[in-house]
Amino acid sequence: MFLPGVCHNFLGADSGVFPEFGSNVASGQNTNDTSHDVLMPSGIVEGDLLIAFYDGGNITAGFSGWTEEFDELPGALFTKTAVGGEGTITVTTSSDFTHVANVWRIKAGTWDTAQAIESEFTGNQAATATVDPDSITPSWGKAKNMYLAWALHLGIPINASFSSYPSGYSNGINRDSFYAFAGRSHIGASAMLLDKTASEDPGVFTFSTSSNNSTSGAITVAIRGAS
Repeated sequence: MFLPGVCHNFLGADSGVFPEFGSNVASGQNTNDTSHDVLMPSGIVEGDLLIAFYDGGNITAGFSGWTEEFDELPGALFTKTAVGGEGTITVTTSSDFTHVANVWRIKAGTWDTAQAIESEFTGNQAATATVDPDSITPSWGKAKNMYLAWALHLGIPINASFSSYPSGYSNGINRDSFYAFAGRSHIGASAMLLDKTASEDPGVFTFSTSSNNSTSGAITVAIRGAS
């Protein structure tokens, strides 16, 4: 999806700047509820690009003012051009559930407001100890891109945990939520890569153990740098 803007960069992969990482934060909860607090990263100023990965039940309210890129099970993606000073938001779901969320801040002036973000969704992968995000080929082709990869893991046993990000990715964050009553692990993790490629195929996220009755999914995001 394209965010509103006025111009495109046709000068090639060596022009412009890479999107610049600002900050990120992971949040979640270990109890089933219909109310879920999603933390915002630090230092938000006007013009920053905010990218929120979320999983935790069917959303009925909470991301007001954000653009819904998609909301599927498992996983949802929302984006926003910051007005400055955004704080914790409360997401409401239609039924009780745990949740995990990762929110990223990309610095104002370093991302292309005309053609900022595209994404690929990978859902309901088999129950293994890895989650493999889909490859992505942005419509704008080779440019100074930031790639974000997110992985979700939900299932039994309760002691499943996150262990590694895709090779070459950095600034990773993750949140493990555990619901003891159901013996369930709920894990969300994400990381970033800067590259001047026309496409990207992230490696795998690895978890400590495969699980039964699990749902795994992934999201791959491309962000174009400013011209």
